[in-house]
Amino acid sequence: MSYYDIIISGVVFIGAFLGISILMKNGQGAKNDRFLGAALLIIALAFSYYILRSSGLLVKFPHLLRVVSPLIYLIGPLFYLYLRNSLEGIIGIKKIDFLHFLPAIFHFLELIPFYLLPLEEKRLIAGMIAEDFNNFFFRGSGVIPIQLHYGLRILQSLIYIGLIFVLVKDVFRNKKVGYAWIKVVSIAYVLFVILFVGLYLMGVAGFDPNLKQFGTLLVINIYGLIVITIFGFQIFMRPPSLSNGKYKTAKNESDFNLDLSDGIDHYQALVERYTEEGLKVIIDNLIERVSDPLVFTNSALKIADVANDLGCPARAINTLLNHRVGIRFQDLLNKNRVEYVKQLIKEGRHEIHTIESLGMESGFSSRSSFFRIFKELEGLTPKDYAEKLGSN
Repeated sequence: MSYYDIIISGVVFIGAFLGISILMKNGQGAKNDRFLGAALLIIALAFSYYILRSSGLLVKFPHLLRVVSPLIYLIGPLFYLYLRNSLEGIIGIKKIDFLHFLPAIFHFLELIPFYLLPLEEKRLIAGMIAEDFNNFFFRGSGVIPIQLHYGLRILQSLIYIGLIFVLVKDVFRNKKVGYAWIKVVSIAYVLFVILFVGLYLMGVAGFDPNLKQFGTLLVINIYGLIVITIFGFQIFMRPPSLSNGKYKTAKNESDFNLDLSDGIDHYQALVERYTEEGLKVIIDNLIERVSDPLVFTNSALKIADVANDLGCPARAINTLLNHRVGIRFQDLLNKNRVEYVKQLIKEGRHEIHTIESLGMESGFSSRSSFFRIFKELEGLTPKDYAEKLGSN
């Protein structure tokens, strides 16, 4: 294996690892983050064909040819859905969103004749690609010539750049919004399209058949570094979920930033500036965030920490919870911590560790507060709860 093979293998491996890690995430914002995870995994799989070719595995397993090809049509939609959901407070996809997946479905259907080719015929095509990687751009067509799909992908990518621009233009215009991660992801997609187009044009033009000259290798390496850096932040830095829906729930465009001074009714200002739908989105995001074990197990967590992420004053958030949900922030926090302790006890953790240590692990700052709050909510002490659970 050459030096170049090692570099690209590392890029593919790390990209796939990060993509799978994002897909397996739980907690705050995980459903939305999975759009990015899926996009990253598809990109890594697409680049894996270079490894399959250079290692000879593509000839050994020719049925792998064009398996990822339909999925590449999903990269633009996945970036778009992530950004749209983050800005509009949407979780998951709407029925109409399935229109974004039609190109991928259509490409898969028209490739079925190729998938059904005899194994030896596909092995012959794989051998051609192994000899000259530029054949990858021309061999293995379905009903529609494969080079036409590359043109369609470029057109699709440009369309999604336009859709994303419409989504995020207010983020870039208004510096006070502070959605840095939205900016990073938006720029990342534009860079992806530029590099994708450049790589395709070099391949179609017949340059660098072995992908070992400086120009093509530089494109691949730059792309790999961008992927690792950007999505590495998503895994290891855990930027806050941005699905608070400000852009669709503020009553006026000038109210995107709730900059309230002391001495006024923060809650009333919040109600005046947001629609009912907007207030519900804020509450739902707050409850979801505080329900994440990675959040509520932090014994030093304050309402201001969560309120800052939601873009609202802490006093307004607390009053909003009281008026609309009937619970204080600290009570919500304690309720989640008690439920977490109960789950640990059900898993038998109290048989290995002390019950007090489970309370500290769940985010309680002291033994006394842990026992007191647990009994208030459950009607018995943690020890009695464990014994009762064991007797059933």
